[in-house]
Amino acid sequence: MVSWDVERSPMSVQLLVRLGADHGVPAPVCLKSTGLTEESLREVAATVSAHQELTVIANLLRTLGDPPGLGLEAGIKYHLTTYGIWGFAMISSPTWRSAIDIGLRYRTAAPPDAEQVAAALHMSERTLRRRLAADGVTFRGLLDEIREQLAEEFLVTGGMSVAEVAQRLGYVEVSSFSQAFRRWKGVGPRDFRARQLARHRAREPREPRGSPAAVT
Repeated sequence: MVSWDVERSPMSVQLLVRLGADHGVPAPVCLKSTGLTEESLREVAATVSAHQELTVIANLLRTLGDPPGLGLEAGIKYHLTTYGIWGFAMISSPTWRSAIDIGLRYRTAAPPDAEQVAAALHMSERTLRRRLAADGVTFRGLLDEIREQLAEEFLVTGGMSVAEVAQRLGYVEVSSFSQAFRRWKGVGPRDFRARQLARHRAREPREPRGSPAAVT
C-alpha cells in the first residue's frame, strides 16, 4: 500500500486558514484537533501531514457547510506551480468534497489530461491553456512538475517498483518514464532511490561502541 501521508510544506494549511478567515472562521477553529497553531506554522522548519491538512478541511466543512464554489475559491489561492497536486486538485473541483476525492484519487490513478481538467472547470481546453499561460505556465510543464514530485515520493517513501511508478503516473512504457526521470534528476530512478536511501541511513544515529546494543 502506498504511504501518502508524508510531511509537506505548511503553506497549504496556511492558505486554508486564510480562506477560513475570509469567511469569518477563526484560526483556532480551522486548526482544531491538528496539534497545529498559527505560530507553529510560521516556523522555518515547520511541516504538516496530509492527515492534518484533511483535518483542517474537515473543520472548514463542518463550520461552513460546504457551500458551492468554495473549492474553486480555495483553488484560486493555490498557485499551481507552488502547491503541486493539492492545488491542482482543488482548482479542478467545484466543492471541497470533490477536491478531497480528486486529491486522493490522484494517488492511485494517472493524472488527468488537459481536456478532462478543462471539462471539470466548465471551460474549453483553449481557455484553460490561455489562463495557465497568463500565469506563465503550460499544462504540459505543470503535469511534468507534478509527475516529478510524485515520482520521487512513490520511489522513496511509497516502496513502489519503477514499473509501478511509471504506470501510476500515466507512462505507457517504463523506458519513457526512466528517460523523463533522468531529465528531472540527472540519474535513473533506481540510482536515485538507492542514493536517497543511503543518505537516510547515513543520517540515522549509530549506537556508540561499547553500548549493550553494540555487543554481540
